[in-house]
Amino acid sequence: MAYYNDMDQSEGLEAKFDYVRVRLPTHNVERVINQILLMDIDQFHCKPTGLYGYLEMYEYDSIRVLQSEKGNERGILIELAGHGCRNYEYILNELDQRWLDFFIRCLLVDGVIKRIDVAIDDYIEYFSLADVVKKRKKMEIVTSFRKSRIVDSTSMDEGLNEGLTAYFGTRNSLVYFCFYQKNYEIAHREKIPVEAVDVKNRYETRFQQEKAQKFIEHYVEDTYLLRSARSVISQQLMFTETKRDGTICEWAKWRKFLGATEYVDLSMEPIKPSFERKLRWLKNYCSQAMEVVRIVGDQEGKDYFAELLSDIELNERNKKVIEWQLAQNMELLSCEGQLIAQDTGEILC
Repeated sequence: MAYYNDMDQSEGLEAKFDYVRVRLPTHNVERVINQILLMDIDQFHCKPTGLYGYLEMYEYDSIRVLQSEKGNERGILIELAGHGCRNYEYILNELDQRWLDFFIRCLLVDGVIKRIDVAIDDYIEYFSLADVVKKRKKMEIVTSFRKSRIVDSTSMDEGLNEGLTAYFGTRNSLVYFCFYQKNYEIAHREKIPVEAVDVKNRYETRFQQEKAQKFIEHYVEDTYLLRSARSVISQQLMFTETKRDGTICEWAKWRKFLGATEYVDLSMEPIKPSFERKLRWLKNYCSQAMEVVRIVGDQEGKDYFAELLSDIELNERNKKVIEWQLAQNMELLSCEGQLIAQDTGEILC
């Protein structure tokens, strides 16, 4: 299955998206469903909503597409919670697609990534969460998080242990980690022995706002979700141990869990949008598809590109890209939101 290619059986770790929220600068809900989700709008049920300030919700199982009032900058929101991610993975698999393809489509139309949750399931238990609790208490930890807490859950009704949970950061943090004993959670829910559960621990990373955007921009370049997620964990958190000679070093079990990592830039310095960057996106991720469309169009006598672009509404960010690029070689005028070539009077956008 294409969407499970982030599972490395030799490592015993599986990374998966567990929550996705993307805002798209358009009010054409049918186009979003058809061209971004690659689904049919007739599959969706539409109903009124007040969620996040949106007016309508198009729903297919747990896949949600929210529509705002025309002219509202909220545009359209795609929301996939845990079950919604599993629903959409099935769609991607049927289309021989990957999450990577979905996010590329979103970014190419200037989608804004609002929240991303990535879950790493550990099937061999690289380290015990009880040891993590001990290291936190002994301050054998190096982290950029200001707050952390431990929860030891027990069912009062049944007296059963529901496992340990370690939180790093807070729910309001732009980056937030939650590590917990997944085997205890499943065993309690399914009423089976803990030993019968394959997965041991789950390590969840949550990204919000600008950090979510930066993480996905890195992921589409790296293409390996497991490495991208572990790389972020390695930058934010480290557990240590003391050798016999008194030197302090990285905890060996922690290093083994992290494996090969790389730097993930989650900094939030504003970057000026550029025409060259958009060209690189098209070349790297769309050139094959564009060539297919061109060849088929030539043979059928159709201009598919003209059809695709006929109803595009440029947002202010993209109008600025056009203005900055063309202003290098021609005089431009701006009037009532329109960009006009001064020499010819042509309305460019």
